[in-house]
This record gives sequence, structure tokens and C-alpha cells, in this order.
Amino acid sequence: MLDELKISLKRPRRKYGFELSDREEAATFGLLVIKVPSRVLTLGYNKHTRKWREGPLVSAYPIAEWFAWNWWRLTCEIGGRPSNGNAARQWDFSHCLSTIGSGYDWPNISIYSDGYRAYLASTQSVPDSTSSFEYHDSSKVTVSIKALERAICDFIDATISMLEDKGIQDSNLQRLWYDLTFERANPSEARYRAMEAKLGFDPDVLSEKAIKTFLATQS
Repeated sequence: MLDELKISLKRPRRKYGFELSDREEAATFGLLVIKVPSRVLTLGYNKHTRKWREGPLVSAYPIAEWFAWNWWRLTCEIGGRPSNGNAARQWDFSHCLSTIGSGYDWPNISIYSDGYRAYLASTQSVPDSTSSFEYHDSSKVTVSIKALERAICDFIDATISMLEDKGIQDSNLQRLWYDLTFERANPSEARYRAMEAKLGFDPDVLSEKAIKTFLATQS
């Protein structure tokens, strides 16, 4: 098990031939790299430039939002993808980077844990896919939960710094991160959110009564 994971965005040295209309996305555009000491999980081939890159060109903003919203399920929910069709689809939206959307070629990486360790499973792109970036890595790495938490925190902090450098102070990401920071620092809130995640639910999907009933049975 590794204790080092890095999620970063490398800012481009030059402007590309298109403009992003969304100010948050434009302020956080660059090359996404996810790696451990032994390998780069986002390594792939850019079809437009015909060059190998450590990762795709994306905006950090959508993935930082995704990390913030799914924090509890990524770090507390135990187990891999369920076999039930509907449950599997819901699980994908909280654990698979490829579901983020916003028009980018996100990594084919799933993140899940067993309560002690976190697993990052990458899948190689299907040959001749329509995406502009073909991912090369197909493997599963194991890191500590603390390593995953640090990597996500560092990435979100860096993304917010990029927003603030452009004078953006009121984004949804900044509000999500403020709320999550409060929840993590408050033991009762953290226990509540962790229990939601362990039951396989997003924040605020279950009623407070249902959570408290379950918590009472665990005391």
C-alpha cells in the first residue's frame, strides 16, 4: 500500500485555439495528471497533437466540484461496484471520473475503498474510440485513505487558488468546500455524513430520522 498520491493540474504555457465561456472553467484549465510514484494513471495519447501526454487537457473546476460533492462516498463507502444495474449506475456517478461530464475526456479511473485503503482502478481506452485522448494505463493501485484525502484536499485547494487569482470568490466549488470543511471538523456532522456514505447514499438523500435510527443501532 502506497502513502503517496498526486492529483495536479499543469497550467499550459500557451493559449489554445479555443475559448471557454464559463469563467470558472477558463480560470482552471490545464493538463490533468494523476499519479503514484510507480506510474502515471492518466498517461495517454493526444490524437490532435499526435503526442503522448501525462494527462488530458481539461478544466480542474468540474473535477474539483465532483471530488468535493463525493468526498464522503469516496473516503467512507466500503466496497466496489455493486452488481445491481440501478445501484451500479448510481455508484458510477460517485466513484468513476468518466461520469463527470462537461465535455472533457476524463480519465477512465474508478475510486473506492475498503475502509482502510483506497483503490484507483484505471482502464485503457477502447481502440479507435471517438475521444480525442486515448488512455494507456490499465491497472489498479492501492493507497492509504489518508493519501487519497491529502491528494483531493491539495487539488481542491489549488483549484480554489486559481479561481481566487482571477477574482472569483463565489463559485459553487468554494461553497461546497466551505461546507465540507465544516463537516469534517465537526465530529457529529462527520459521523452523520460517513454513515450516509456507508449506506450508499449521497448527502441529504436519506431523511435525518432514518440516519439517526441507524446510528442508534450502531451505538
